[in-house]
Amino acid sequence: MSGMRALGLVLSLSVTGACASSPQFDRGTEPGGDDTPITVNVRVITQAELSVNASWTLLDALRNSLPGTKIQRPRGNDCPIVLLRGQDNVDPGRPSNPDVYVDGTHTNDTCPLMSLLAGQVRRVEIYPLGYSARAGYAGGPHGLILVFLRRGESSDTAQQAHTTS
Repeated sequence: MSGMRALGLVLSLSVTGACASSPQFDRGTEPGGDDTPITVNVRVITQAELSVNASWTLLDALRNSLPGTKIQRPRGNDCPIVLLRGQDNVDPGRPSNPDVYVDGTHTNDTCPLMSLLAGQVRRVEIYPLGYSARAGYAGGPHGLILVFLRRGESSDTAQQAHTTS
């Protein structure tokens, strides 16, 4: 019996010690914040970079920030063609555009890249391989573009930049 008591005391001390030494959860690295761990296969365009040419469309900003990316302007009312990794060889007739998310909402096409001004955007994350460390974003076989809009300030700043150019 004394062996059982000793074993119970050892287990009790080890559980208590484990609880006392566990680090507190750091909310600063939760998915969705700017502190989300970034993998090596990502290009981040910051608000500071986007503000340099605030009157550009987001598509223009991507074109000038991502060397090697093929971007074709649309014909008529079509959406732009954005090739982060090249044309799909399995089904060459099918569009090879990346999946685009704007503030967490999946878009059906790449048209928002033409309608958003660079000055309206806080941050853009481009994942050529199509997988993000952020929770809530499905992987895309042709890449992934996550757009985070500016909050808490008037969109007049971006609109003024657009009308003065």
